[in-house]
Amino acid sequence: MTGSRIGATRHKLHAFTGVAANHVHRARILCQSLKRFHPEFAFHLALADKAPDWLDLSKEPFDSVSGVESLNIPGGRGWIFQHTITELCTAIKPFVLRRLLEQPGCEQVYFFDSDLVFFSGIDDLIEALSGSNIILTPHQTTPEATLEAIVDNEICSLRHGIYNLGFLGVRNTDESRRFADWWAERLYHFCREALDMHLWTDQKWINHVPVFFDGVQVIKSSRFNVAPWNIATRELEGSFEKGFTVDGEPLAFYHFTGFDSGAHKIMATKYAAGNPAVESLIRWYEEANRNGLDHNSHDTAWAYGTFENGEPITHIHRLIYRMRKDLQEAYPDPFEIKPGRKSYYQWFGWKARLEHALFFPQDGRAVTWPSANGDPPDAVGSPNGKLRVLGKYELREAIDALGNGHPGLLIQLARLLLLTKHYWTWGLFHFRQGGLGAVLQRGWRRLQLLLGVNGASSPEAPLPASTQPVGRERVTRER
Repeated sequence: MTGSRIGATRHKLHAFTGVAANHVHRARILCQSLKRFHPEFAFHLALADKAPDWLDLSKEPFDSVSGVESLNIPGGRGWIFQHTITELCTAIKPFVLRRLLEQPGCEQVYFFDSDLVFFSGIDDLIEALSGSNIILTPHQTTPEATLEAIVDNEICSLRHGIYNLGFLGVRNTDESRRFADWWAERLYHFCREALDMHLWTDQKWINHVPVFFDGVQVIKSSRFNVAPWNIATRELEGSFEKGFTVDGEPLAFYHFTGFDSGAHKIMATKYAAGNPAVESLIRWYEEANRNGLDHNSHDTAWAYGTFENGEPITHIHRLIYRMRKDLQEAYPDPFEIKPGRKSYYQWFGWKARLEHALFFPQDGRAVTWPSANGDPPDAVGSPNGKLRVLGKYELREAIDALGNGHPGLLIQLARLLLLTKHYWTWGLFHFRQGGLGAVLQRGWRRLQLLLGVNGASSPEAPLPASTQPVGRERVTRER
């Protein structure tokens, strides 16, 4: 259930995290660890999900629980449908931030990833924010010493963002509210796992913040946000009995990112091999998760992962709906399936293969775009490594042949898009909204039909198995 037990209490310090219901147990660990050192914080759980019936606020450490639909984000369920679970968990952050900044007496708001754990107090962080508008922690604060670590960590930060958005601190000022509005607008339209488009959920946008806004402080103390991407340059020592230190200072919070896949342990072993402090932290978190993972949390499926009839929603369902403003207007609730009423599910079954044939190659598999690891369609793998996606050179030959007898704007547009880095999808990304964009989209769909690309797959054909990122890439994806 959702709700709040704050009442008329005026809290100066607020913290929140965002998860789906199956990770509530992690949010508990985070909340309890923070309140151990700072009981004065009001802690808010923001669900990128519907609040399950088993979630009883009176039995939880949280001060409030809210589902994504209670945030009243414009577009409602249609906007939710356009996002993967990771995208939605990150896209809601500025909307929660804006709501908390409106709380009576609020002075500071902090976001913490659910896989963070506190091991000492953060009075120095609170003091730093009292003299700033926004505080950030970068992935690295010290240059790496080896080429391998440069590739794993520094180059990866260039791809995913300089600052780690597992942490963010905002003071309640006019400038900070301007930042929250800016961030909300960017993530409303562009919170995407799409490295090919130079986007990485909420995180990469923050590269702009020190330039666009005043009073931004970068926190360089090595005791904050310790994680596999910086453990190679930090000396983590200690134990649960004596306490943990980082470069001689108390460890404030450790980021157990990438834990589910095992990537955390892989990278921690690679860069902190034989470090008893790191090993004990990993063992402790494994045990804490086992003890805290009740069957309710574990068995709760994401509410926005299926249509109302229980059919899974694929990447291709989300992508086409995201691209098509006409479909968003025609089906404002794309999850809905009602007898005697037209639905997006019905439209997809009848028309998706005709109007978006390139998404359905002849081998009977649907293309996921963006793929799970952000690569373009012709880089997506399949079990046999032979997934066929119509390549740009094949497509160019077909257009040339068509163009011999049919010159005109449509052909010239196609040629222009084919010269871009990611030809057709990149073009649709830029021209996807209203006016000329709608005309160009219709023209592009006509071109798909003229090319005669056969979509032999069903609308529910299984997606190709994506090439899984490894090492730092995988750790970053699961932060």
